[in-house]
Amino acid sequence: MNKNSSNIIKEVLLAFAMGIIFLAVLIALSYIIFPNQMTEGENTEELLLIGFPMLIAYITYYARKILNKIK
Repeated sequence: MNKNSSNIIKEVLLAFAMGIIFLAVLIALSYIIFPNQMTEGENTEELLLIGFPMLIAYITYYARKILNKIK
């Protein structure tokens, strides 16, 4: 594996990790801002419905950015 492909793999893993950290922070902030609703489980599904597409969009953005570097 050459140095370029190694850097690409590192950037993809970094984008994935940053997306997961973003989702975790979003969930943590929801528990802080809406503690009663989150303990009852009312907003958990809505939060995940918002968070996972944002995670996918974040990873897709960085994947496109990395692919443009390859070209």
